[in-house]
Amino acid sequence: MRIAVCLCVLILFSAPAMLQSQHTGIPSPEYADSLFEAGQHDQALIAYNRLLEIESDNYLYLFRAGLLHAWTGRYVRAEELLSELFAQNPADLDVGTTLIRVISWQNRFEEALNMTETLLSQSPFNENLRALQVQLTFWNGQPGKANRMADALLQDFPNNTTATQVKASIRQSMQPLSITSYARPWDVDNTRIHSLTQFVQSGIRPGTFLHVRAAYSLAENTFTTQDARVWQTSLGVRQQLQAHWWLRAELGVSGNDEQTLGFAPATSVQFIRGEVAATLALARYPITDTPLLISQALYLTESTLVGNYATGPHEINGRIITGWLSDSNRRFLLSGSYAWQTRLGNMTYTPGFVGEYRSFSAAGAGYFAPEWQYWTSVRQQVRYDENAPFFGELTLDTGLQQFKPVHPRHHYVQNHHIRMQRTCRLKPVNAVIPGSNIISLLDELILNQL
Repeated sequence: MRIAVCLCVLILFSAPAMLQSQHTGIPSPEYADSLFEAGQHDQALIAYNRLLEIESDNYLYLFRAGLLHAWTGRYVRAEELLSELFAQNPADLDVGTTLIRVISWQNRFEEALNMTETLLSQSPFNENLRALQVQLTFWNGQPGKANRMADALLQDFPNNTTATQVKASIRQSMQPLSITSYARPWDVDNTRIHSLTQFVQSGIRPGTFLHVRAAYSLAENTFTTQDARVWQTSLGVRQQLQAHWWLRAELGVSGNDEQTLGFAPATSVQFIRGEVAATLALARYPITDTPLLISQALYLTESTLVGNYATGPHEINGRIITGWLSDSNRRFLLSGSYAWQTRLGNMTYTPGFVGEYRSFSAAGAGYFAPEWQYWTSVRQQVRYDENAPFFGELTLDTGLQQFKPVHPRHHYVQNHHIRMQRTCRLKPVNAVIPGSNIISLLDELILNQL
């Protein structure tokens, strides 16, 4: 009898959600709401989906299901639900801004910006919409425009945290001082190439970077007992034109071990979208990342396509370079790499694999280059803890190289080739910027190409 009374009391005082769940299998709205507010996203999504089986057109259920799909990484389904709601009520700013964020989380920043501007045309003084526009403009790769928008927003809403955070990220991304050093030994067919480049860059305002570069390269041919030296110093600026587009201009002086050759202008136009970038560059007296040592008044035109894909600790990179010299010679490069990161105390250890193919139509014309070269290597990279003000980076590539040499007495040669790249930079404060990795990679490529 006592047990029966206790059971009756328990049933009478149980939450309605539990009663409904036990007898009908459908959770109550209160139960779904409690899961939502408690941050139990997966369970809440299951509950709202069950409720939608009964009320498929319930506005609140659809909205919260859309939110939960987005929060659990199901962006496509979230966009479908939110788009359906927004079509029913285009004046609902909560649904509209949520839909915009879901679209931006899929890296479709321009589409999200267009939707934001449409909503702003209806509610031009809405603080949340204006803050969202500032954030999206920054993510879309327009720091200068985002900075101006943030200033205007802070004039009207001095305590807006989004505008303050965006301006802080812009200041951090300008890199008050970045110093990079490269050393590239190269050994093939009795010819040794030693290249050293120093590169100093500073952001002077959002979207504008000033840099100074000095490069020196020495080629020694032990078979012919010939050697050649070239050097170059230059001053340049890198300016963002609009979203995704950058212009770089550089002017310097080049020379060899015998004389000063003259002015060495260089320019490039760069398109960056996500983790893919394309560059078209033109330079006079170029010192490239290949053993081409130009001692005549030649021009080099190059097109570059670079791609980067990263997921978790794994990263895949690829690039294609096609170059044309003004003496009708050309060069080609195709490379790819795969690497993964591992933390070792205060160090980041990144092993990987690299494959590369190069060809030079200028072989035998005094360029110290083989007709073609192919090599595969194992990459070992160690980087000091990035949380420190200074960090060092050492990359060592060791692998098997095959090439067709300049001298006809060698038909086919295989040898082991070791290449090292040493980098030392003054690290700026961290800033999360879409496309920042590819921008850094392209800076390094341009540095070695031109």
